[in-house]
Amino acid sequence: MLGTGAGPGQPLVSEASMRVKICGITGIEDARIAVDSGADAIGVIVGTRHRAEDAVLPQEARRIVDSLPPFVTSVLVTHFADAGSVAELCDEVRPDVVQLQGEITVAEMQVLRQRLGGGPLPHRKDPIRLRDFIRKARRAALG
Repeated sequence: MLGTGAGPGQPLVSEASMRVKICGITGIEDARIAVDSGADAIGVIVGTRHRAEDAVLPQEARRIVDSLPPFVTSVLVTHFADAGSVAELCDEVRPDVVQLQGEITVAEMQVLRQRLGGGPLPHRKDPIRLRDFIRKARRAALG
């Protein structure tokens, strides 16, 4: 189980709690195949900063999200780092979860959470950096 102080060589997450997300879904048929294969979550990539073959337009992402059965989580994956752009995508696509792939400041994250109905974040002035977060999480998990 996550956070139970698993020792070296032991998984941090039990098999019973593991969930699978398949990302880069580009059409309804791909989503159906992923769900039929046991995916718990489906990721659609919208709003990239570079050319990506698996990115789709917001309208297609919305069709994919709308096609998912109950209990399958829809994930909007974006590189956008400003709250306004991310919130607009969320309004159009209507995902269950947003995965931010770029660096976003805490101030922008607070604006985004408030706009999307989440609670406030602790105040910090520096950007959240994924590699720093992962390093701290690993340190905490390994003791």
